[in-house]
Amino acid sequence: MSTIPPGVLSVTDADLGHRLDFNVLDNENRLLFKAGEVIDQHMVAQVAGRAIHAWTNVQDVRSEHVKAELFQSFPEEKIHRLIEVVDLMAQTLASTSDSLRFKSNMRVSEVVNSVSQVVHETTRDLQAMIVALTLRTTRRDPDLVERLLNHSTQLSSLAAAIAVMAGLEKRTVTEVAVAGLLHDLSLILRSENFDPSQCKVNHALRAEFRRHPLVSAEMLKSMPGLSAESLLLVAQVHEQCDGSGYPEGLNSESILPGAKVLNIADAYLSLVSPLKGPSMVSSDALAYLCHHATRGKFDRTILRLFVKHMSMYPLGSVVELDDRSAAVVVGSNPLAPLSPIVSIHGKEVNLHTTNRTIEKVATNGLLNSIRISKRRLNEVLWRLDA
Repeated sequence: MSTIPPGVLSVTDADLGHRLDFNVLDNENRLLFKAGEVIDQHMVAQVAGRAIHAWTNVQDVRSEHVKAELFQSFPEEKIHRLIEVVDLMAQTLASTSDSLRFKSNMRVSEVVNSVSQVVHETTRDLQAMIVALTLRTTRRDPDLVERLLNHSTQLSSLAAAIAVMAGLEKRTVTEVAVAGLLHDLSLILRSENFDPSQCKVNHALRAEFRRHPLVSAEMLKSMPGLSAESLLLVAQVHEQCDGSGYPEGLNSESILPGAKVLNIADAYLSLVSPLKGPSMVSSDALAYLCHHATRGKFDRTILRLFVKHMSMYPLGSVVELDDRSAAVVVGSNPLAPLSPIVSIHGKEVNLHTTNRTIEKVATNGLLNSIRISKRRLNEVLWRLDA
């Protein structure tokens, strides 16, 4: 049996007696043969001369398939426009960094305006913005500065989305997004002399790294017009509810709600799109955050809202259903986070209303990623200095 070209199944006499290890669909996505059936003369006669679509395994679904399925549910032009809005915010961050580096005048209005556009678009269509951010994470840059800029941009956008999910007022959402965008400026400015991979073995570098939120906040005091709330959020991005965070080791009562949002967004992004090392499958990353939320690290209410709106299988996830067919997650069910809306060759299926279930999660799709076993949940660390 061969697949020429990809996605088209060709059956020959030499394959007789072999069992299908995938579902076979026709061009209208109707099931012709289920996985496990023996390939016989009747099957060959039915498929002879016809183009048959087959996803051989959930692992074989490539990024172009994922994008195609997402664009069936969300207009491609709109997603590209949203990506451009986020990219504009990234450019603003880069220019702000240059202003600090060369001690030139900084315009806080440019930062707030670019962030406000993202907040506005997120408020208008939360799901579309999540798709835009999902697709944007696939564009990786090897340079550390670019990766830090990209991480801050993604953090700002995702934190804004979570803040909207949490029902925070628009002013607070904007301050959260501003803090997420600017919080790593001190690292960006010294990236030439900073090797994050050494934080685990170099105690002095690790201690310095743990102070970077305070250094960033101090630097930003020279930026006229930046609110005191945004500066405090910058300082608290890495504080955790159980007091294990840094730089101050604050407990939950002392941490601003917006900082709790930023901490969850930062932890999630650092797992699925790390500065260094392999990325974790997004559903495993959420399971990891839930695991530690029950142990007090993250705000459970905010994380619960994040999971409800994202589902435990975030948009763009590749999954295998109970009939062994591969599908791409294109929507969430807030009342049933384990049963999202999926797309199979352009046809949407609501797993909640059809009582279908997800059996497996892919280790690829838009990003090369790894699965994590349950026994390793306590071993994984999402910050380079931890």
